[in-house]
Amino acid sequence: MRPREPARDLLDRTPVRLRIEGDLLVGYGFGRQRVAIPRSSVKALGHYYRRRYRSGPSQGLVILDVEDRMLLRAKGAWSADLAAFCGRAGLPLPQHRDGGRLWRRAPGYRRLRTSPRGAGLAAALIVVFVLAASMLCGMAGLSLIRLLPASFGPLRLLIGVVALLGGVVVGAVLGGRAVTRAAQALKWAARSVTRSGRT
Repeated sequence: MRPREPARDLLDRTPVRLRIEGDLLVGYGFGRQRVAIPRSSVKALGHYYRRRYRSGPSQGLVILDVEDRMLLRAKGAWSADLAAFCGRAGLPLPQHRDGGRLWRRAPGYRRLRTSPRGAGLAAALIVVFVLAASMLCGMAGLSLIRLLPASFGPLRLLIGVVALLGGVVVGAVLGGRAVTRAAQALKWAARSVTRSGRT
């Protein structure tokens, strides 16, 4: 079982998953993480959803022990195949919590790495880059007012506002395309290194 929209690495692989392996429930995460939990110590699976107004909703999957404590927690939307997975694992229907506090943590509690290391920093840098590109293009558009003759009068202000907004939009589009191209280049480089290592 995988999250509904799993994160991918540079080789376009989706390592995050939960599997049944004999008498174990095994969670796989980024960085070759593997967490094995005996099914005999698992009471049920759970899914939580919490609304957060600043950073968007938080949701994820948990594995619960016999005392309803979390043995493992994995962020992401797992609810689609959760009931079917519980049936295959011989577990009862999953528990759900909407809002409020999560279950208590069990001794040895682990968190599954559902995103690559540095993903948060990379997302912040992308936002800063796109905003900077928007501001630069907006200022470039605004500087066009200086090229207009004084005879335009109040119309210069209107043209300046239009140029500023147009520059911001163009900057955001160009910044987004640059990020996409850079991501494609990184994936191509990673695939090339992997292929050369196999030969």
